[in-house]
Amino acid sequence: MNFTYNPADESRSAETIANSHDLLIEILVRLPLKSLVRFKSVSEGWNSVISDPYFSRRLFPHISGLIIEKLYTLDDNPQYQLIPLTSPGKLTDNASLNFSLPKGFKIVQSCHGLLLCRKGDSSYYIYNPTTKQFVSLPPNLDTRNSKTNYLNLAFDPTKSPHYKVVCVRFADQGLNFSDKPGWNLKKQIEIYSSQTRSWRLSGNAFTVSGSAFTVPLGYTTFREGVFCNGAIHWINHVDHSMLYFHMDDEKLGQLPLPNNIPSKLELRYMTYLMECRGHLHLIGTCLPPTELRVQEIESDYSGWIVKYHVDLRPLTVAFPETWPTWPLCYLSFLFIVREANDEDSYMVLHLHSQGKVIRLNLKDGHFNKICDLDPVGNDQDFPRPFLSNPLSLFSPHHQFIQTLSSV
Repeated sequence: MNFTYNPADESRSAETIANSHDLLIEILVRLPLKSLVRFKSVSEGWNSVISDPYFSRRLFPHISGLIIEKLYTLDDNPQYQLIPLTSPGKLTDNASLNFSLPKGFKIVQSCHGLLLCRKGDSSYYIYNPTTKQFVSLPPNLDTRNSKTNYLNLAFDPTKSPHYKVVCVRFADQGLNFSDKPGWNLKKQIEIYSSQTRSWRLSGNAFTVSGSAFTVPLGYTTFREGVFCNGAIHWINHVDHSMLYFHMDDEKLGQLPLPNNIPSKLELRYMTYLMECRGHLHLIGTCLPPTELRVQEIESDYSGWIVKYHVDLRPLTVAFPETWPTWPLCYLSFLFIVREANDEDSYMVLHLHSQGKVIRLNLKDGHFNKICDLDPVGNDQDFPRPFLSNPLSLFSPHHQFIQTLSSV
């Protein structure tokens, strides 16, 4: 049987696709995000389809990489690198991993593809690194102590095209730290909505009593909120207590404390919260770290279960200089990636002295290199924060998820 190519048939097929809204969507949702950004200029119809919030919610939020701040960069003009998670081991030139932001932007948080950024002391922006769009946030309701306002981003594109920003600040306007010794100060929550483009108060002022959430010296952790399943979660790195703020009912609550972590001050025991694909994890380890316990909160917040128990000793053999005497920490636990097949779930670690980013399987302990970054040498040229602060075991990182969501 012979088939004859007819250009008119191809033209009619293209016209059929272009005129069928549902068929066009089913094709476009299977294309890479970079292609979709370009295809918005094909026609007004395509631009309308791709820009529609419903279309954005159809796109699966795949974690493309992690954004980390380069060492030795100035705070007023930080520089970032992108650690790829989609093609491990293929990128070795750290110059190709540069991640650009508008000049002067410093990343505060990431949430499902959007970045909360700060410029200067008190100017905040929401930035979409996929579309390069950004918008400035108006000042919150109390600007007198802007340096002590802790902002957290909450965004779930599967539920709504709109995002919210939660600000935790001191309740008393114009309050100086010397006014109330003991730091047992009342806090107030404000919420910004991208739908209304305005701030509003949420609930009454509250006090976190008997907790280092109100203590200085770097342990004030309201700036380190983790958004997961409709709530922002905060952890106290001193006594390991945890709070959450649910975005729907705007109520504060306290997470239960796992039974197997110290109930009193123990600086050698470190805890950290991480979220991946709807799973809230609590990572716990002693310093220097030779093993790692990863726990996951039950969906009803009734308790924690041990999800992974990771033996780090093979890494200490492969990279012995990375495990010096406490409190020096030459490595950072960056992120936990939960895969559909749990046997493939892994942790990302940064070995500073090696300049290597490692992918460690959480089930069998197998590890391999993802990419190379600039190494950090001996104690003399090691950055001061990493010498003096044991919390450097968990370095700031930000998920990079491609999204077409509007800001």
